Amino acid sequence: MSQLLNIQQVADYLQVSTRTVWRRIEIGKFPKPIYITGYPRWDKEELLAYIKKTASSSDNSRHPE
Repeated sequence: MSQLLNIQQVADYLQVSTRTVWRRIEIGKFPKPIYITGYPRWDKEELLAYIKKTASSSDNSRHPE
């Protein structure tokens, strides 16, 4: 099983505030958390896949062919 990250770990990894993570979730631009005993957690592998997908689509929008 992959490592689960809490909100602070996710924010630190992305170098944003925890509020920014929640805002991105609210507007549908970030993976929703998994709740374990009432606490939000993100699967690290899913987060890395999201970052990779976001980065590649961002690259494509900057350099249209």
